[in-house]
Amino acid sequence: MTQEPENKIYKVKILVSGFTKEQVTEGLQDLLDEFRVRPWLFETEAYFDETNNLLVVIVGYENDFRLEEGAIDEVSDCVIATLNFNEQISFNVSRI
Repeated sequence: MTQEPENKIYKVKILVSGFTKEQVTEGLQDLLDEFRVRPWLFETEAYFDETNNLLVVIVGYENDFRLEEGAIDEVSDCVIATLNFNEQISFNVSRI
């Protein structure tokens, strides 16, 4: 069940390189499920951008304090736990 936020939502977009489309497709549902068990994450999305060969993750938080740093830690934990990869992966974050 999705938790409804009480306050404004601050969103960040995280671009993850180093995955193939097949790797993302195989693990995407597990990644989305992992986001759902973290009730402090709101309006989460994840998809593979075929044009740029990137996993795109969007997450929202109610708290703006050190948002980008916290989001990248949170998302990288989820990504590493749920997706298989052969290469080095890297994460880049930006506020939406």
